[in-house]
Amino acid sequence: MNIRTAITVAAVLAAAARCSSQLRSNLQERMSLEGGTALEEEVGTLLKEVLTGPLQRHNISLMVEEEVEDILRLDSLLRDVPSPTTLLRVPGEGGALVDDFDLLHGVLVAVAHSNFWWPLWKPLSNWFPLAIVLLMLTKSCAVQDILEEAPLLQKSSSVVVFCPFIPKGSQQKISFKVFTWKPYVSGHQLESLGVWDRSSFPSWNSLFVDRFQDFSRKTFTISYSHTDEPVLYRNPDGSLDGTNYRIMKALSHWLHFDISYQEHENNSWEGMRDMVRTGKSDVMINYVTLTLDRTREFDVSIPYQSEGFGMILKVPPPLPLWRNVYYPYSWEVWACVVVSVVACTLFLHMLSFDEERSLMANGMLIAQSLLSHPIPEHPENWRQRWFLCLWDMMAWLLNLCYTCNLIAFLTVPVYPTVIQTAQELADSRYRLCMLDYGEFVDEALHESTHVTLSALGRKLDMVPMRPDLEHWGQEGCVERVLANTHAHLETYYFVNILYHNMGHGASIYPLKEQIYVGNLAFLFRKYTPWKGKFNNGMRRLIEAGLVAKFYKDILSNYENKKDKVSLGGVSPGRTNRKGVSPGVPKESITAPKLLTIAHLQGPFMLLLVGMAAGTLILLGEVVLGTHRGRSPPSQGDGL
Repeated sequence: MNIRTAITVAAVLAAAARCSSQLRSNLQERMSLEGGTALEEEVGTLLKEVLTGPLQRHNISLMVEEEVEDILRLDSLLRDVPSPTTLLRVPGEGGALVDDFDLLHGVLVAVAHSNFWWPLWKPLSNWFPLAIVLLMLTKSCAVQDILEEAPLLQKSSSVVVFCPFIPKGSQQKISFKVFTWKPYVSGHQLESLGVWDRSSFPSWNSLFVDRFQDFSRKTFTISYSHTDEPVLYRNPDGSLDGTNYRIMKALSHWLHFDISYQEHENNSWEGMRDMVRTGKSDVMINYVTLTLDRTREFDVSIPYQSEGFGMILKVPPPLPLWRNVYYPYSWEVWACVVVSVVACTLFLHMLSFDEERSLMANGMLIAQSLLSHPIPEHPENWRQRWFLCLWDMMAWLLNLCYTCNLIAFLTVPVYPTVIQTAQELADSRYRLCMLDYGEFVDEALHESTHVTLSALGRKLDMVPMRPDLEHWGQEGCVERVLANTHAHLETYYFVNILYHNMGHGASIYPLKEQIYVGNLAFLFRKYTPWKGKFNNGMRRLIEAGLVAKFYKDILSNYENKKDKVSLGGVSPGRTNRKGVSPGVPKESITAPKLLTIAHLQGPFMLLLVGMAAGTLILLGEVVLGTHRGRSPPSQGDGL
């Protein structure tokens, strides 16, 4: 290095030192209070006490205004702090900053000397810290304006601001007042928690008080659709009801807030979500299934219920009543009976080898016992008598079981095997129908890689919403179901209640299997700081069993009415070997019934078949007997 270069470098370093000294002096002046006391030492001590006190064992993101960083000696501060701490360097407004820096799960500790520091007023969209500690280093600390209006501080439920001051009688020692903001406490929104002292704030709860302990009759706007039974609907008198309506009513009593229900003009799910997204409403309480996209777009409550999308099919017509005569036994039992009759006939014939009784006669003896017909003459051989005695006992048991079962099958309709799973529906001739109101199911089925769900997606027909109709277009799917061409895809409880309300409850049955079973929750606008209070209240209602009781009470109103539908996942009809008889009300099974000609079709048809068979045999015997009665002409007759 030559002399000229060395002189130039020295001059540059000297100028940089002078600039740094001047900047430090300016900062010290801006960070000074009356009396000229510097904040550097006190700020360092305060940060250490906060980080090692109430914030210990939490992930810390330390964000310091660029000009303040040189004063605080952050390197030594970070070395002394045991908690995991990340230093976020924030440049001046417009400077480059890592956009994907995530503050979702940590505590943000921010140090600023300007009331208008840009991160307070223009935070990145992904800054959503668990709690915020803001340390202001200016004697003109506009704490109320910052707490009330700064967007960064509105994103968290736990917020405190430290403002410096010099106590009376002290010209050197600097102290800090701790403030928080309770937005819904009228007249006392800005609350001073006292002067910072480590012994006064030893824990998290002592520093971060509940800002939303009472909403002081604040009115929350709820976007809703009243056609969403059982979660939210209108009674015949026009009043609202539903499980979610009752949940909100209980929360409003506990948290002291009022509710304004604002119904979307076309009951569109997307329209109601837009109202929450844009701030026109505070919460959406209709049927909302949690999905990953929705959790990214909205704040969500804790789940209060699990439910999926059910599929409704028309009940197939019952099998002909004359077939009831053989339903008491399965085909396997009937086969065993036939084999037993044949085997016993052969065995009895073998035992009667020394008698002149034909195989047909032995078969008639076996059949007479089976048909409860008394045997006119018992064999004299004791080996045959003992065998027939044992066979009579078996035949008596078979007759008894048949008669008992026959009574039930004569009076209760028997249905063919019904579809009960999504796979069976996908393999069937039926298509799917669903109202197009903005649910995710249509897109999910078409994009699914699951073989069954993908097949259902290819068979899905969407019908448009019709605000001019009573059920907003669900009638289109109902017509297709009753025409026996489609299955109706909709949320499980809602679709069952829909058919009940339309008077078709006895004509349909729900598949046992549901698809896209998920958690139901409320939707809040993104970065809602008070959602934790709603979650606490909902958790108490769930753990106390009240949410389950709300569902039970509302569903029982439908199950106790005459036109019943299955609301519990199992059809109320009886189960038999041919399947389930869905849609059959319980009282139709247990109520006394008179036997009619229709019920006894089977026995009368058997009688007709027997009479026809007997007639044919008689005619055959007559014909054969007449033929045998003609004697052949003798040779002498022709002479």
